Amino acid sequence: MELASAWLSLEAAAGTDLASPDLLDESIRQHLQSRKKIRLDHGVQQITARHPTGEEAALLRVAADAPIHTNSGYLSNNPQSSLHSSGRPPILV
Repeated sequence: MELASAWLSLEAAAGTDLASPDLLDESIRQHLQSRKKIRLDHGVQQITARHPTGEEAALLRVAADAPIHTNSGYLSNNPQSSLHSSGRPPILV
């Protein structure tokens, strides 16, 4: 099971199901590709381990002191620049 949080510009999220409370049946990358024709092909990622929050432990059904694997970073559709024209990464994960 995977829990994911993503921050997108309103422009990138418009016309998608990313604001829906329902689970997606595909990855965020696949969803953006199929709905918006946004192809994310470049990113920077930081991988860490930590203990889950109480809410995360309940959702993942793990002990509060269990180690969980986390990823953070950004995804872009422009390998020459990590920033959107607004000066921000298009998607933070």
